[in-house]
Amino acid sequence: MSLTTRYMGLDLPTPLVVSSSGITQSVDGILHAVDAGAGAVVVKSVFEEQIRSQSREVVESSQYPTAYPEGRDYIERYGKEEAFDTHLTLIRRAKKQVAVAIADRRGPRGRRGGGPL
Repeated sequence: MSLTTRYMGLDLPTPLVVSSSGITQSVDGILHAVDAGAGAVVVKSVFEEQIRSQSREVVESSQYPTAYPEGRDYIERYGKEEAFDTHLTLIRRAKKQVAVAIADRRGPRGRRGGGPL
């Protein structure tokens, strides 16, 4: 019996879609989900507001948060680049190892509702 289905314009091997969760935060977790029958997975989104908040916390918890203003800029820029690089690396590695759709909750170009990556 075939479980293939069409969802959001994608042909999926099964109708089981693993939503954004701890399982989809690592390549191993994604592989386990696919091995268990997932037809697609949704990874957590990266939100710029969250990255800024985390960077601010780092700066404000330092001993001299305003002593070097250029340091604040560096930390914020580094935090943003690191978060996006980590996110994209997860997606690239997972796509190389699985043949199912991988989607981000915010979808292409940050639109809500998600979409395939």
